[in-house]
Formats: sequence, C-alpha cells, structure tokens
Amino acid sequence: MAAVVIGIGNEWRGDDAVGREVVRSLRGTLGGSVRLTECNGMANEILDAWEGCDRAILVDAVRTGAAPGSLTRLDCSQTLPETGLPVSTHGFGVREAIELARNIGRLPETVIVYGVEASNFEMGAPLSAPVARAVATATRRVAAEVERPGQSSTPPPQ
Repeated sequence: MAAVVIGIGNEWRGDDAVGREVVRSLRGTLGGSVRLTECNGMANEILDAWEGCDRAILVDAVRTGAAPGSLTRLDCSQTLPETGLPVSTHGFGVREAIELARNIGRLPETVIVYGVEASNFEMGAPLSAPVARAVATATRRVAAEVERPGQSSTPPPQ
C-alpha cells in the first residue's frame, strides 16, 4: 500500500508553515514506500501529491478555537467533519480538494488530516512557540500513523 505524507502551508506566514515543518522532521525516518511532499495547499497540488497512493496523511495549520499547538486528527476517508478542516487563504484548499477528489474518483482509500492549531499567520513571522513545540508531537503521531495504519486514535488534549 503506497502512502504519502503531505505537509501543507506557506513557509513565509508564521504558523501556516507547520505542515511543512512536520514533513521536514519526518525525512529520513520512514520506510521507502512512504512519499513525503510539501505544498501550499492548493487543491490541484494536493490531488497531484496523492496520485497513485492508497493512503494520504495531510498535516496543516487549523483554526478551531482550541489552544495554539493543539493537535486534531480527522479521518476524512468516508465523510468530512463539519468543523476542523483547514480553510485555504486562496479560497479552494484541503476541504475542497477532498470533496473534488471524492467526486471525480481520485480520493485515496484512506485520508487522514492532522491539524495543528495555529495562532499567527503574519507574513515573515516564524512559528509561534506553542506551534513550534507541537511539531515534535505531530511528527511522532504522523510516524505512528504511517507505521500502524488505522491504529491511531484521536489524540488526547494537550
């Protein structure tokens, strides 16, 4: 089963870069059958990134009202949750990519989204302290998801 981990975000907009940072932390730690890629979050990039894969794990910044740095795991394989999915600053992002792929038959069998609660999207800013601390936890959880598909559960609140 081919798998891909997609780190989503704009590396120049503070906490928006968290998905990319998690993927960078995973480099060299997973088996060869796992593809690691980064993208800005545009729907066409996401569909291209998971092409040919049975499993896709996306990591992105989210705003749900939780404490900055909190992690959320969403299984989007069958249906989309009402809340918690990242909304693109470009107007067409993760939620829309998943629904588009489902409608045109290009959705991987398993789609998991790990959201890291963000607080600062200021241009040129680094990751905020809580989000920077969450990178290690998110990296461990995504690695566990890759190694034990279907065995992860919703992480407890931090």
